[in-house]
Amino acid sequence: MNGVTKSLVKGSLILFITFNLYNAINFLFQFSMARMLTVSEYGTLAALFSIIYLLGIFTESIQTVITKYSSKEKDSGKLKNLLNKALKKSFRASLMMFFAYLSISIFFSYSLKISYLLLIINGLMIFFSFLLPVNRGIMLGRKKYRSLGANMLLESVLRLVLAILLVFIGWKIYGALIALIIGSLIAFIFSFSSFKDILNS
Repeated sequence: MNGVTKSLVKGSLILFITFNLYNAINFLFQFSMARMLTVSEYGTLAALFSIIYLLGIFTESIQTVITKYSSKEKDSGKLKNLLNKALKKSFRASLMMFFAYLSISIFFSYSLKISYLLLIINGLMIFFSFLLPVNRGIMLGRKKYRSLGANMLLESVLRLVLAILLVFIGWKIYGALIALIIGSLIAFIFSFSSFKDILNS
């Protein structure tokens, strides 16, 4: 087994374990919310999450493209340029989509009987659906499997712990959504620590 194949097998194993842990923690999140919220509250949360899941289409596409380009580029300076351009374009795209979402959410608020404020908070996840996959795509492209796995687990663990805490103190659906946003925000911030060499180039 040559070095490339060994590295690929090792990386695949790390990602396999990480993805399963990530999904297990997400299951615990859903299970905890189902137990701590009322039936109607959990139904509302599920409706809000279904909107977030639709954004996964963009997340996977962005991460795949960034992974492809970053895996071919070895020069740190060019990778930094790729990172900056991708983040700027992703932010602009997410900003436009967020404002479009705010307009559509007026209709959702009336038709689904969901507070408009809840929909606004839920919409903030649009930014992380566009920005996080840029950084994670570079991690994957540069074969930083452990960093990627740690970042995903950080996000899911924070989300679970904060959601349980915030719902317990009475924030209910707002607590679950805020936990989701904080977990994504902290994971995004910490993801930059995985490629300091690129940022310092």
